[in-house]
Amino acid sequence: MTTVLQKITQSPRLLTICIAAVVLGAYVSYVHWPHLVPYLPFAILLLCPLMHLFMHHGHGGRHGLHGKDTTT
Repeated sequence: MTTVLQKITQSPRLLTICIAAVVLGAYVSYVHWPHLVPYLPFAILLLCPLMHLFMHHGHGGRHGLHGKDTTT
């Protein structure tokens, strides 16, 4: 099973797109930093549900454990 990082480094086109996206994001955030600062608290609040979704992705489901004691 290949990881995302392996896929990116094996494909020159995808690697170029990722590097361009990082450079463009850095440039836009540098130029528009004064406009972005007031919205940073909202960005942190919006990231909380996303982090919750992505962090619980690897727990293995637990869909078949309804009503069972999982503390043991």
